[in-house]
Amino acid sequence: PALRPRQHFHHFLLVVSQKHSRMPTRYCKWETVSGVSGGRSSEQAMTGLALVLHELATNAAKYGALSADGGRVLLSWERRDEVLDFLWQEDGGPTIEAPPEKEGFGAMLLRNSVTRRFRGSLELRWHKQGLKVRFALPLASLAA
Repeated sequence: PALRPRQHFHHFLLVVSQKHSRMPTRYCKWETVSGVSGGRSSEQAMTGLALVLHELATNAAKYGALSADGGRVLLSWERRDEVLDFLWQEDGGPTIEAPPEKEGFGAMLLRNSVTRRFRGSLELRWHKQGLKVRFALPLASLAA
């Protein structure tokens, strides 16, 4: 059955919070979740999107904003014409001195999922205050 993206995002965040429930509560601070509803998405597309968000959440919990007491993650999405634009922004974690020297498995997984599976675009930026990830997915790829 077709599923609404907004329901899946909220469900995903709940699952991530439950998965990390054995960790200190600092791993489960979701500051802002905003976005759009509407449209239909395939279960396969939602599984791929959950993989992308899970990878970001796992890295934030291990190395990023969610690994620190004051850390937080802002996740927002917005429909722009025929594209769903996402912004993942970390703040309050360990200071980032420089981007990684080489692309790790997680970054490769993100890049392949977004650009190959969804035919979208991905931008990773390492700022001193935290990682900022912007990715855009064509709506047609979410329905496939």
